[in-house]
Amino acid sequence: MGLLVSLTSAVTRLLSVQCQRPAIIPETELPAMISPALKLSSIESTPKFLPALRASYFPSLSFTSRTSKPAFLSSPMRAECFSIKALSRSIERAVGRGSVKVMTAIIGSTLVFQSRKTYITIVRENNQKLLFVVIMMIVSIGEVLIDFIALQEGKLKDVKSFEKHPGGAPANVAVGLSRLGVEGALVSKVGEDPFGDFLLERLHDEGVKTYVSRDAEKHTGVVFVQLIGAKPEFILYDGVAYFNLKPWDVETTPLENAEAVHFGTVLFAREPSRSTLFGILEELKGRVPLSYDVNIRPDLWRGREEEMLRNIERALQLADIVKLGDGELEYLRNNGISLDEFDFKLLAVTSGEKGSELTSGDAKVHIPAYRVEPVDTTGAGDAFTAALLAGLHYSNLLGEDSIDEEHLRKIGRFANLVAAISTTRRGAWSVPKMEEIVQMKEVRELYQRSRR
Repeated sequence: MGLLVSLTSAVTRLLSVQCQRPAIIPETELPAMISPALKLSSIESTPKFLPALRASYFPSLSFTSRTSKPAFLSSPMRAECFSIKALSRSIERAVGRGSVKVMTAIIGSTLVFQSRKTYITIVRENNQKLLFVVIMMIVSIGEVLIDFIALQEGKLKDVKSFEKHPGGAPANVAVGLSRLGVEGALVSKVGEDPFGDFLLERLHDEGVKTYVSRDAEKHTGVVFVQLIGAKPEFILYDGVAYFNLKPWDVETTPLENAEAVHFGTVLFAREPSRSTLFGILEELKGRVPLSYDVNIRPDLWRGREEEMLRNIERALQLADIVKLGDGELEYLRNNGISLDEFDFKLLAVTSGEKGSELTSGDAKVHIPAYRVEPVDTTGAGDAFTAALLAGLHYSNLLGEDSIDEEHLRKIGRFANLVAAISTTRRGAWSVPKMEEIVQMKEVRELYQRSRR
């Protein structure tokens, strides 16, 4: 909070300062200006799929060139003079969710948007040029586990062989975000066992930032998945590491600085993970957008259905963005929980082959499903959620109080498309990479604002 207050004061003091066009930073000066925590080799000179310039995020900011390279690597591009007042709110939001030093005596700035990072070049009164890198990260908190997926359809007692895949709904979302070009992170807990090693290696390979602790007493979570008509049914095992997540296992800084935090219901099924997660969410409420996938797993709540409903209701009161299936929506209604009683900024209801419905304030749209031949729908809901959050991220709508129908429709089509493609592949980590889908019409429409 002190950072934002300082920034606000600085911006207010500078409203009368005449803006000057900043100089282009030579590439040779980069090492001295980049945050010590960021390796130079990690900077992408050209984005993989997204135009670097997203001037629509700052209405008063225009550029003389539409080059796809960042300012400090491409001399033709520079920022025109713009109003600091018009810029202040957007910079405050970016600074509040990233790692940026307090900025004072700003007389000019160059801003470049790329996949995963925002580069802010600050020109100060003494013409000193400082480069700040804001990594906007969406953090998932919850289970990461091993899915043993049946290779034959039918009941588990009749299945002869299984295939090992990484899974866990929050982990699936983090991986999906990473594949879609958004910085994804995961807070979780695994055992000190080979399965834990496997999951951490796979998360690293997928580019997911991990804040995952190891448990010397509890094993890594395991789930058996049976497929009947390509539709999965799950058997989750109890007494595993992620249910043993404790407050001191969680590094709070990534959560406090996140662009959004995503969670599900599974950790609420046991202690101490329930108290840990609710404690985190209540601390973040109103400070960071909270995304909740209801994701009911009845096996974890046998004989405790009323307890499950009360925990879901408590989570709904904290959430800003909610995603659930039409069956889950009906279940909640039949048990006295109406979602009309909650003040969500976005509600997404998926209905499989019938498509999805997105609601934000008075805006409501229905998005038809894409027709595909499904192989495995294990991670379809998580693929939808990842694409939904990625769409909000790229549209600069995370944290907004309401979304209009036009943007709901674009984001919904994108989420349906990604979910549909995911069902044509085995395993929960089945989100396609953005390079595979960027040429599709739905994706081009999603980024239309970024090209203006």
